[in-house]
Amino acid sequence: MNKIKVDKPNDLYIYYYIRHLAATKEHDYSNAVSFADSAYHYIEEMYGNELNDKEKYYTSLVTAQYEKGISEEKANLLIWVIGLIFLSAIVVVIFIVYAFRQYKLKAKRKIKYEKERHEMEEKTHEEELRHKEIQLSTMRSYLLKKINIAKRIEEIRGNKKDVVVLTEEDWEEIRMFVDNVEGNFISRLRERFPNLSDDDVKFMILLRLKMSSKAMGLIYNISEKSIRQKLFVYKSKVGLEGGNSPSLRSFIEAF
Repeated sequence: MNKIKVDKPNDLYIYYYIRHLAATKEHDYSNAVSFADSAYHYIEEMYGNELNDKEKYYTSLVTAQYEKGISEEKANLLIWVIGLIFLSAIVVVIFIVYAFRQYKLKAKRKIKYEKERHEMEEKTHEEELRHKEIQLSTMRSYLLKKINIAKRIEEIRGNKKDVVVLTEEDWEEIRMFVDNVEGNFISRLRERFPNLSDDDVKFMILLRLKMSSKAMGLIYNISEKSIRQKLFVYKSKVGLEGGNSPSLRSFIEAF
């Protein structure tokens, strides 16, 4: 649009009006108002030119009628014509000003409505994020609770190994929860990385739930160091290679 060269008021009005609509659609309200003012300026100029042309025409007509009236001694007809032209010009000017103000008011209301709608959508999105975070926290608490219960049981039994046993029913419940809360996370993960095994997906689920390396070590019955090694190895399974690639945790949490 910036490369279009126009110089006539009619074309300039259309040019800025289109840019106003585009800016409004992109929620660029500052430029939308600026383009609207420019469009109003050129529509005023356009109507002003038309009014000047009409005034010139009517002036020439009045002059002709006046000269004809003098020649035919019809002064009363000439006064009537002049009065009619003057009244018509006033009516046209009043109509143009009224139409312009109504259009400007309508444009401002539309911009205000779009802004309020955008703010409402942002507020709704924030509420959804908060709700999802609450659900994730609930699942993390559920897993951590199982870990703490398992630790207490092992301490009572005198077993020094801290192991958290998750049954297939537990994993199925976790899968359903994550897919529901995280926008079909597991389905999307399998679609993009079809070579991942069930065990691979379970590992990714724990990362999506933001489980710590210590907690994951208890679930897998390995050390935190081994978990960190698994994090490094699993990067290649999702195509995270190279020194500038993000960590597996950040990738899965943002996936």
